[in-house]
Amino acid sequence: MTLDEFDRSPESAPAGGAGTVLKRPQRQGGKSPMDQLLSVKEAADVLSCSEAAIRKWLYERRLPRVKLGRLTRIRQSDLEGLLTHGLR
Repeated sequence: MTLDEFDRSPESAPAGGAGTVLKRPQRQGGKSPMDQLLSVKEAADVLSCSEAAIRKWLYERRLPRVKLGRLTRIRQSDLEGLLTHGLR
């Protein structure tokens, strides 16, 4: 993705007028992939289990993770696969 694909409209500039705010382009066809990532706490709430259980499964690599810097996220599709197929 290039910077040309970002919206650089003057309406998106902050009220102070300094600089331009870059907006992410809207994805076609529904939600962006970021909408499908859950935190460990959210995943534990979905599965009605403890955060420690989720972290254990992540540590054992039984549940795939997505690392965003120092943050750990879990794809919603991986949780759905866990519900249908069980732990690996």
